Amino acid sequence: MVLEFELLCEEPLLPLAEFAPFAFPPGCVTVVVVVLVSLDGLRTEHLPILWTIVSALVVGVLVAGAAALVGADSGHAGLRAAILLVLWYGGRGVAGAIGARARSKEVIAEYAIFFAAAIAGMVWIRLAHL
Repeated sequence: MVLEFELLCEEPLLPLAEFAPFAFPPGCVTVVVVVLVSLDGLRTEHLPILWTIVSALVVGVLVAGAAALVGADSGHAGLRAAILLVLWYGGRGVAGAIGARARSKEVIAEYAIFFAAAIAGMVWIRLAHL
């Protein structure tokens, strides 16, 4: 049974790209997913809807751009994913803290630290050629 499962998983069972009526531009899916997740997270903070939408779009574009910069090498995939997650968390947090009615410099600084750490991780990955 395990051998049969392994054989089935060697090749994609349904290559979706062949059936797509059009090709998505690179990073498009990343932007859409990050925007949706950001919208969900920011809406729980009861921010104005316009600020929520604009912030989610900005965070989506930032994370997609960072994903392109970090690359999709199979080496250190977990590290790359972790950096992108920290970048999203920091970006969404900064957007939420800035858009909040009661702005707190401490909260903005806290999320900015996550954002800066992710940027430093991206630079490290590029310089170390991981």
